[in-house]
Amino acid sequence: MNKKTRPGKAKRPLWMKLTIVGGVLFALFFILFWVFLYSPFEGEYEGDLVALIPPDIQFLIRKTNIRNDFEDFPEPMFWERWKESAAWKEILRSPEWANFERLHTPEQQIADIRAQVNAIPLVSFDRDVLGQDAVISGFFHGKDLEQTRFLIATRVSASMKIMFELLGYGTIRSLLSLPSQDLGAFMEIQPPLAPTPYYLHRDQDLVLLTNDRGLMERSLEIKAAGPQESMAETVLYNKRFTVRGGKPDNYADFFALAPNLIDTFELLGDPRERELHPIREFFFKMLNPESFEYARGFIAFDNPAVFQGVVSIDERRITPAQRQLGGGERLVLDKVDRGVLDAASWFPQRTAVFSALSFPPSDFLQLLFNNMHPDTQKLLRDVTRDAKMYQRPEDLFSAIARHLDDNIFFGLFPQEEELPAFAEPQPHLLAVIDSKPGQADQATQILNDFLTANQDAFENDRPTPYELAGVRYYRVNFSGAQEGLLVCYGAIGDRFVLSTHPAVMDECIKLSRKGEKQLPLARTDAFERGIGRISGEANFFLFMNGRPFMKLARQNARFLAWLEATNYDQVAVRAEEVSKLRKIAPYNQHRQLPRDLRAQFDAEIEARMTERLDKAKSEGFGQANAIQQANLTPWDMMRGTTIAARVSENDTILQIALDLKF
Repeated sequence: MNKKTRPGKAKRPLWMKLTIVGGVLFALFFILFWVFLYSPFEGEYEGDLVALIPPDIQFLIRKTNIRNDFEDFPEPMFWERWKESAAWKEILRSPEWANFERLHTPEQQIADIRAQVNAIPLVSFDRDVLGQDAVISGFFHGKDLEQTRFLIATRVSASMKIMFELLGYGTIRSLLSLPSQDLGAFMEIQPPLAPTPYYLHRDQDLVLLTNDRGLMERSLEIKAAGPQESMAETVLYNKRFTVRGGKPDNYADFFALAPNLIDTFELLGDPRERELHPIREFFFKMLNPESFEYARGFIAFDNPAVFQGVVSIDERRITPAQRQLGGGERLVLDKVDRGVLDAASWFPQRTAVFSALSFPPSDFLQLLFNNMHPDTQKLLRDVTRDAKMYQRPEDLFSAIARHLDDNIFFGLFPQEEELPAFAEPQPHLLAVIDSKPGQADQATQILNDFLTANQDAFENDRPTPYELAGVRYYRVNFSGAQEGLLVCYGAIGDRFVLSTHPAVMDECIKLSRKGEKQLPLARTDAFERGIGRISGEANFFLFMNGRPFMKLARQNARFLAWLEATNYDQVAVRAEEVSKLRKIAPYNQHRQLPRDLRAQFDAEIEARMTERLDKAKSEGFGQANAIQQANLTPWDMMRGTTIAARVSENDTILQIALDLKF
């Protein structure tokens, strides 16, 4: 007889039994998870990450949405597209890239970074460690970046929370071969490939990671004391900036103390090299990077990538040139009537560097003269002292400049002809200066009269008139200059134009008349993209134009390699010339020598120079040249770089747009 089911007691189906068992097991697992790892309901750290950073750090970068920037750390998302670009493939085929790979081993460096981050098991570095919000800060240590002391504050994923708590168990650390110790509020871990220990602290989804115990202790003290003791409350960090269209979605805040940044990356270069390049020396004197205190702004990750920010000036180290430059008129980039775009339409596409300066021309020419190398100043004064008019360079500057307006535009062009191995490159120049209405012809006539009256003093031919497309201009050859110098100048409408190469002058005239078949610089994609990403008021604008700029840079790099190989000192050579002149008194200046004696003198100096060059060939010029050229290789990916600056006595508001080929 079958047993009857007891009334009121229905039989439970299997699925219900499994559900009950599963619930009990889940509850048990949840309790164990809570006890031994962390609470899934513990919430998020509500403080500002910058409020954990010491206020005296030397650099800081803050980035959000990091997990969307990488496919496989450290390669960014755009890397695959970059590697498929024609520009990158061209670089890979170049001999300079072979030298660059040999000298810098970039693939090995990337592999080393990947090996270190992959040594952390079960987690993805970019998706779990860096998370959605991260602040990287620290201190530079000389020129050795491997010795940089860093502190990273980041919000991590649930996977990283579990990993962090698992590391709290000695058994787990032993299984992972991670020598470590618990230091209370934080933990010390020695990853296998890391040169120093790392220190870790977690609070909810906040993780602090550093390679310096002192930085960890200071950060935790600030965390306990409140944000008023942190970088977040400093005046330096709280400067705000705007960019055309507002900040994009993908950007990083940036702060760095300029002296440390400049020293670490050797941004000032070799002072000996600067002295041998009048243009470079002039810009260093004008801008005086050694007076920079800090840079603060943001970098927008797009193409063109944009940096906008401020470079603060230490008033205790400001130079008279900086103070004067800071008083220049403003060139409004949003209102480009008769400004940057219009002037750039007079410059050919092959312009390597285009710059615009809004500054009174008389003051600018005086500033230029005051900041020339003393030898160059003496040479100009010696020449003009015997002139029949304007015995001082300042007088000539003032006479011409009183007819000119405040907008000055310059272009530099690489030399098209093949240069000898050790030749110093002399870029061709094009200067276009706005004149006061109807007064460009007067400026031309003053220069014409001056050069005509002083042919003996300047050793120049008589200015020869030329005409092209209805424009009358002049060419004058200075036969006494080293290797000769040809200058073209004239008035085109209400602009005074000067060039050191007749082909450049001719192109400018044709473009000004809209008669040149090729597009001007202003219509190139790189120029339009660059100027489209910067805005506001400036008194300085600069555009470096991809391939022509790289040609100019490589010509200059070859000369720098010669300097490095020969340890050439221009002052010593000048002293040698002066010493020889004293032995053939009564002549104390080169231009006073009779023609036959001058030829003999030049031949002897040339022989001594040739001896130096022959010696350089056997002392490593080739290797130095290979290094200089290889260091330029990554810049071949540049389509154009656009810079705008508002220079004042207190700071420099800076905007940079970097356009890459991919």
